[in-house]
Amino acid sequence: MLSEIGIKIFDFEIVKDKINSVYFFDPLNKKAVVKRITKDIELIAGLKSIGQTSKKYYYKKQDATIYKTGKGLNKYLFYVNKDQLIKIKNVGLLGTKKHVSFEDYNHGIAQHVTLKHNMIKVRIELTGLKNE
Repeated sequence: MLSEIGIKIFDFEIVKDKINSVYFFDPLNKKAVVKRITKDIELIAGLKSIGQTSKKYYYKKQDATIYKTGKGLNKYLFYVNKDQLIKIKNVGLLGTKKHVSFEDYNHGIAQHVTLKHNMIKVRIELTGLKNE
């Protein structure tokens, strides 16, 4: 991932459904930060095992089907509209811990992904590269 001014922040590789961190910018290269961002990228890439869907709901306001997974205080809500994932929310006892939004689909791939942590005030925006 590059910052808006072109500084490499972190880099991952995905090999056989496993994610490996290749590089982290020195100020961010702390065990807790690397672990948190790695888990976030696993969630975005669909590599994180969330568990079995326990309930399915219909959310009329966003015309979406919601799939709820997880146990106890750590649940995930997957919002799906027309076979496209539009949002993932990680909720706990105190509300939404983080949410991921997927937008601007092109050939079944979201071109803009935003991950926002509510508890630690971190926001990551990923934008797909365009061929011109």
